[in-house]
Amino acid sequence: MKILAAVDGSTQSEAALDALGSFNWGGGTEIVLFTVLKGAESGLPFGRKGPDQTPSVDATASASQTLQNMAAQLQRKLPGCRVTFEIAHGDAKTEILNGAKANAADMILMGSRGHRGMELMLLGSVSQAVLMQGQCPVVIVKSETSEAPNSAPDLAHGFKNVLITVDNSPYSKAALAWAKTLNWPSDTRFKLITVVTALTDSFTSEESAVRAGSLTREHDSLHAIARSELDEMAAELNEIVGPGRLTTQVGEGDPREVILHTAAAWGADLIVMGSHGRTGLTKLFLGSVSHAVAVHGYCSVAIVKGIVPKGQSVRQQTTGMFKLPDMKEVERKLPPLTDPSNRPDSPHVPPGGMM
Repeated sequence: MKILAAVDGSTQSEAALDALGSFNWGGGTEIVLFTVLKGAESGLPFGRKGPDQTPSVDATASASQTLQNMAAQLQRKLPGCRVTFEIAHGDAKTEILNGAKANAADMILMGSRGHRGMELMLLGSVSQAVLMQGQCPVVIVKSETSEAPNSAPDLAHGFKNVLITVDNSPYSKAALAWAKTLNWPSDTRFKLITVVTALTDSFTSEESAVRAGSLTREHDSLHAIARSELDEMAAELNEIVGPGRLTTQVGEGDPREVILHTAAAWGADLIVMGSHGRTGLTKLFLGSVSHAVAVHGYCSVAIVKGIVPKGQSVRQQTTGMFKLPDMKEVERKLPPLTDPSNRPDSPHVPPGGMM
């Protein structure tokens, strides 16, 4: 794996590197610490701007020395990895995207807010551009700051509560597969969540009210098969992370609201979501769900895209919202309604296990 970590010398960048250093990355992992020196509007705190509003030689030398120290510190923490650094000059969002492409990065990691540095990064122009235009998974790390105490988890020891949102699209399945490749800290807990349409949302007209019985049965089928597929995904993840670390939940309503509320109530410090990763206007800020979670969530977010094989894309799939498949699939997977796993929030127990 090759990781491009965009840094700017801020405390948020340090938090992102703390999170990065908490993983036991496999041998051969390459980490590139990447920074962008820019002119008048956002000169990096690593050094001074020159009189012509371009980074001076002193600024470049200062940034290089700082990055060298950061790389050495991270290398000591991750002896099995190869840690290097690069300095680019110009527009931050453009250079980060170019740097990721040039390095064939498998992941981009960046802090959510740089006080100066690579422009204001409260999911502003830099991070939004990287989220929308990057062609690999992007991890936006949000950390607690002095300006907003207790607004986000302390990541000194890595991610502890990871919420993975899934639906029955290939994008979510790719995101889950990506999560399984990471060697998470041993005390990390996980929750898999999917969302179905609330029954009350189905009664939108007098005609639908007349069909109340049919809509109720359809809703029950939707909920049951969502639970069944969620348990299948949980069983796969459970084999990787081990027993006792995973719970599941089927929520109802607007997936944006359900995901954000669950993340806050459960104390998530990372939300993992899939995305179609299209380009152009059709992607609409990565889709309303993932964009809303990335912007309004108080914790870090990983948007996983660019890894769904060609031919498996689904047009306008809403990440996090489970869709009812055809009835043959329903009949094949529909579990008994008395199955205890149909509870809204339950720990995953492998077949033959005990509660």
